[in-house]
Amino acid sequence: MFECPISPPCSDLLGPYDARLLDRLTVDVERALPALGAHNGLDASEAGERNGVLVLGRVNYRAPQPLVVHVRSDAGADPGEIRRRLGSAAAAPLLVLCPAGARQRVVRVLDSAAFMDDVVDDFGLWRLHEGLDALDPGYRARRVSATVDDLDALFDDLTLEVQHERARSFGAWLNGVPIPGFATSKKRFRQLWKLVDARLESGGHGWVKGADLGLDEHNRALDELRGLFVEVSVDDYAGKDLRQVIVTRKGHGAMRLNLRPERIRRRGTPPA
Repeated sequence: MFECPISPPCSDLLGPYDARLLDRLTVDVERALPALGAHNGLDASEAGERNGVLVLGRVNYRAPQPLVVHVRSDAGADPGEIRRRLGSAAAAPLLVLCPAGARQRVVRVLDSAAFMDDVVDDFGLWRLHEGLDALDPGYRARRVSATVDDLDALFDDLTLEVQHERARSFGAWLNGVPIPGFATSKKRFRQLWKLVDARLESGGHGWVKGADLGLDEHNRALDELRGLFVEVSVDDYAGKDLRQVIVTRKGHGAMRLNLRPERIRRRGTPPA
């Protein structure tokens, strides 16, 4: 059976279906590739098919800004062959998605090309940060040691979900782990919702004036809001590092969520 990998599915029409039906489906590649790239936060202006290699787009938010491509088994793990097929598009570092096979997330780097399985996460996104980390091994160390307002040090490996359905039903989850403080303080939850709105609806820049949140970059309220993320233990991050999920723009009185927009999910209606 085939089932949509995105949870929840973006349409009730998506599975489960008998896998044999897939043989009858056709895909408009020229339209599908840019959509797939954009869904994963890529600059999809270069998307298209190049001699059997599917170009999905470019990572423009993290060095070394690799071109993301998908190869079938006939291209193998040969960077030279892939670059030959790409032609003029092959000069940049590559992040190569391969058919998952054994479904093991093992990343290999050969000749400035990171090879990884094309498995998606619970958001229906490729785990591109794993390939990016392989191309830039020092990134996570810099991420942990970065100053609190380093705008280039993104939490591109974290997901955030916020939900508000009824007056007394609201909450937030970081990588699926509940953040207790946002479930008990409606005021702090409203502030978080506004930050989420800005990150999702402003072309991705996400900046919000602190005055619109009842905050400024120097007051205790901002420290308290950031401190709610310290209550969560996720992956390899120590609590103190998660304060940097909210960054400020010094001298502008503005702040934003330091997460990738495609890794933020919002459910329900805005809190009153």
